[in-house]
This record gives sequence, C-alpha cells and structure tokens, in this order.
Amino acid sequence: MYSKEFDSIVEERVSKIISTLADKDAEYESENDRLHNFKKAGEILEITPEEALMGMQAKHIVSVLDLVGVINDLKEDEILDTTKEYVSKKIGDTINYFILLEALIYERLNKEVIS
Repeated sequence: MYSKEFDSIVEERVSKIISTLADKDAEYESENDRLHNFKKAGEILEITPEEALMGMQAKHIVSVLDLVGVINDLKEDEILDTTKEYVSKKIGDTINYFILLEALIYERLNKEVIS
C-alpha cells in the first residue's frame, strides 16, 4: 500500500473516532461522566470499571478475530464477501474501546495521585 492510501485511511479513522465518540457522548453520558456505563457495570458485576470495559470490548475483539478468520479461510481465487463499512465499524469499535480504557486508567491514576 502506498503512503497516500495509508495516510487516507489514517485520516478517515481519526475523523471517525472523533465523530463516534462525540456522538456516543450524547447517547451515554450520565451526569457529565462519559465513563459512567463502565463504572456502573463494574459496580453491578463487582469488578473494576476497567474490567467491565474489557468484558464489553471482548465482543468487539471477537468480531475482528472472526473477520480475520474469514480472510484466512479464503481460497486463492475467492473474494472477501464484506463491505468496507463493516470492516471500518469493527475496527473502529475496538479502537474506541481502547481509547475509553485509556481514559478510565488516566482517571484512576489522577485519583491515586490526588489521594
């Protein structure tokens, strides 16, 4: 893949990350805490918010692994039967969850430094 094509993928991904996380902010935000759902899920399951997020993230990772499995199983003359939009969504979900995990970890580090 040429640099121009790769750069285009990166630019498109960054734009989608910003758009998706901003859109989801309005959908999931509770009392101005963008990480509320993971904290609440952690309370319900009696695990940390980070563990709750990783449990939810597992679904996204499985989707990506399934996609890779389909690609690996293709015969030499077969064409991948999926769309660019599907691939983008599956990859994007995984990236976004890791960004949310990063935010949870930074929040915990900040609380521990303040305490």
